[in-house]
Amino acid sequence: MTGSQDAMGATLRRLRLRRGINQTDFAEQIGVARPTVWSWEIGRTHPRESRIPALARALNMSENDPILSPQAVAERDEKRTLEEPQDAMGAALRRLRLRLGINQTDFAELIGVSRLTVWSWEIGRTHPRKSRIPALARALKVSENELTRSPQTVAHRDERRTLEEEVALSKERLAAAAGTTPDMIEIIIKL
Repeated sequence: MTGSQDAMGATLRRLRLRRGINQTDFAEQIGVARPTVWSWEIGRTHPRESRIPALARALNMSENDPILSPQAVAERDEKRTLEEPQDAMGAALRRLRLRLGINQTDFAELIGVSRLTVWSWEIGRTHPRKSRIPALARALKVSENELTRSPQTVAHRDERRTLEEEVALSKERLAAAAGTTPDMIEIIIKL
């Protein structure tokens, strides 16, 4: 955790407490899960740029406040993305989910976990419990074996994405950058 992460998290917490709002209510006002607020406040993660307007409203502050500046948030987002390790299981989950065109929120709902859990699996921070593998395989329309293959096999297969997978991945990345959802992104390919 860097000093700037500490400072931002501490500032968000101080501002939230000054308003007399608990983490659960604050999260609801912003449209995130309570663990997300907790993660921001301890400096583990930072709000994405798309959350700045809601965050500013909830804290009664300007979106232009330096602590919430989109440029600073975008820089933190880019740094975080580059720092996030991805293991074979996480990469496979993400690839298969995108192949079906399902966003993290809908996928989480489908299998009965939080979006944060799906994100954590996909970046390799945590792994699904063995008891979740059958449900994941059904939701992703693959065999359990495909989810649990060796890292070399999954990594090799990831090098050869289909056009559909590339488009789905691009839509998700563009949506995150634009502060919207992948279903709002339209990609046109002229052949």
